[in-house]
Amino acid sequence: MIGIILSAGKQSRFKANYPKALAPYKDITILQENVNIMKKYVKKVIVLVSEHENFHYNEIKDATICPIESGGGSGHTLFEFLNNSDIMSPISNDYLLIKWGDCLHNDEELYKALVNAPKNYISLCPLTLEKNPYCQFKLNSDKSIYKVLFSKNNDPIDEEGYHDLSIFLWSPIIKFFLLQFKDKYRIIDRLYNTVSNEFDLLYLYNYYPELASSSKGFVIDNYITLDFNTVEDLKKLEE
Repeated sequence: MIGIILSAGKQSRFKANYPKALAPYKDITILQENVNIMKKYVKKVIVLVSEHENFHYNEIKDATICPIESGGGSGHTLFEFLNNSDIMSPISNDYLLIKWGDCLHNDEELYKALVNAPKNYISLCPLTLEKNPYCQFKLNSDKSIYKVLFSKNNDPIDEEGYHDLSIFLWSPIIKFFLLQFKDKYRIIDRLYNTVSNEFDLLYLYNYYPELASSSKGFVIDNYITLDFNTVEDLKKLEE
């Protein structure tokens, strides 16, 4: 299993002179804390970053920093990474543990559950129930995914629903769908007027129903993640 941490977002709301994932956390950064936890459960941690911001990541330890020339944010950076045969060939048969680098989980039980889960799905998506989420997973009775709803114009959805926890486990098969979707994913911009790269990736489940039906929502009650969108949000967390 390979761990991939996405740290190439556009940071349209986080106005700082450093990438959002490098925000301070305790005596280190959020990204380094993510690496420190993830490395316990995978054989290798790769951090995907924008090529023009590569210089920010010199102090990150125990991870391979992979700069990608993209400009399209974390979603597009992941597509470009998977499309690079030189990088992907050695890990083409590995499961991928994907997470957003600017989000921390409050314990390691989630990692343990994902790593030890049965490998009889294309993707496993940890979810929790939230009021007015920005995206919402609709599940069948067997917890397979049948649809993902998104907010429009970055306004929350006006109902309670299952929201992802910014971490996913993908089987090698999902790369087939991702590479097909690579040149089509910008459809999300036209439909939802959104700047969220997370939405770009998750629209994949709507575009390929066969992928959604072979993916499971892994529901965890009352799970709280440490995340933020602006410098003001970060200051509140530090308090």
